[in-house]
Amino acid sequence: MHGVRDIITGHDPVTAVVKAGAADATLRFSQVVLSSGTTEAAIPPREHILPVVFDLPHSLDLREVSAHSCCSPDEVIDSITRTTFTARFLGFQPGFAYMTGLPPSLHVPRLDSPRARVAPGCVAIAGEYLGVYPRASPGGWRFIG
Repeated sequence: MHGVRDIITGHDPVTAVVKAGAADATLRFSQVVLSSGTTEAAIPPREHILPVVFDLPHSLDLREVSAHSCCSPDEVIDSITRTTFTARFLGFQPGFAYMTGLPPSLHVPRLDSPRARVAPGCVAIAGEYLGVYPRASPGGWRFIG
């Protein structure tokens, strides 16, 4: 659409970045989105099965998550492995998908102090999301696998 430079999606919001002086592009973009009446994805969903190791040192925060959730570590693992997650949007770093579907009992806060380095492939949770770190980076989510 003329005047729109970028479209940024999030869990619920959609942000349109427009060229300076192209305020009418924002209005046109909003009208197109609102008139579409669809929430269907433009790309059909694909299923991926991710193997996860839940033993130490890969699950540094599993015990804290289980304590916060008032269940055993095995119950946390069982709940995670029985859940189908949906990648809602990408963010934080390229390839990091914010996945929804986490049972409410496992909604835990971020760490008070982020780790300086998270290894690639770590599975972590924070709030209502589960994510897999695609590359080494700092991170404040709780490692479960």
